[in-house]
Amino acid sequence: MTEHASEKGSAPDETIARRKPRRWKAVVLGLFILVCGALIGSAATIIHLKHLFSVVHTPGAAAERITDHMRRRLDLSDEQAAKVCAILTKRETALRAIVHEMQPKLEKQLQLAKEEVAAVLDPEQARRWKTRFNRLEDRWKRRWLGVTSEGKREH
Repeated sequence: MTEHASEKGSAPDETIARRKPRRWKAVVLGLFILVCGALIGSAATIIHLKHLFSVVHTPGAAAERITDHMRRRLDLSDEQAAKVCAILTKRETALRAIVHEMQPKLEKQLQLAKEEVAAVLDPEQARRWKTRFNRLEDRWKRRWLGVTSEGKREH
């Protein structure tokens, strides 16, 4: 049997040893492709979310976006598109006013939720909860209400 193995030019142990680097390279390449895919997907998600939030944050941007979509799908004329955009801008302004009217009620409910949950937690958990809650509340107010952490409107 050793003669047969020597005729092929390598022992079975050498053949196994040569395959391991190939598997290692394949694993590294697979991980590299996986990481690149994750990075590309994450970047695309961030770009999409920034665009989405800019539409929510900018008065009139949603109306323009909807109008452009309707223009393509419904084949609107320029006159129709202008009227649709004006209507949607007016309604968006009215909706923002309703949200601002509701702001005190929303803030009261948020404060109640923060305090009621904190009452269930131990002091350290409550401190961490309130810190995270305040950060999320501030972000929510800036995005949806256009209010800074000092309570001033950005728009």
